[in-house]
Amino acid sequence: MEDGTRPTTAAVINEHLAQALFPGATPVGRTLLLGPKQQPVEVVGVAPNAFFSGFRREERPYFVFLPMRTNPRPSGQTTFYVRYNGALDQVATAVGRALAEVDSRAPIVYLRTMDTQLASIISVIRMLTTMLAIFAVISLVIAMLGQYAVLAFAMKRRVREFGLRMALGASAQQILGSVVGEGLRLTVAG
Repeated sequence: MEDGTRPTTAAVINEHLAQALFPGATPVGRTLLLGPKQQPVEVVGVAPNAFFSGFRREERPYFVFLPMRTNPRPSGQTTFYVRYNGALDQVATAVGRALAEVDSRAPIVYLRTMDTQLASIISVIRMLTTMLAIFAVISLVIAMLGQYAVLAFAMKRRVREFGLRMALGASAQQILGSVVGEGLRLTVAG
């Protein structure tokens, strides 16, 4: 992955990628070739392992973080994550001052905590899970009603058979056992 040319940009990689590409060695100062054009980038840091692409947990996700000037986002918004201690209100003014120093025209659209951000991401998953659970319960109730109807119909047709069996000496417990056994067979098959 290293070559003799001087890289044109810097990059930060995560620990998983550092261990995969440079086992037992420091990746800082090494060069990577990225993309179809094999653009050289110099590794300037290693970020801790984290899940940056949602809640699907890959076993060992690999990430390369490039500066915004070389990897610009489409016009719109940019998200910054700030680690802080204390209340969000106390930090908001400091974040606003720091942003004004960089670009006085850049507005802060909203500030929220990571808990609020994660809750908004999870809310869609929770809603879908709740809907699926409701549909599953409704399906189960419909299946139970259907099975009850089929079993009741079958037993209604066998009333004469049960009367004949009792006349020949079968006990009520034996007839009940055969009815319950048939119902259990239908339940297991269902």
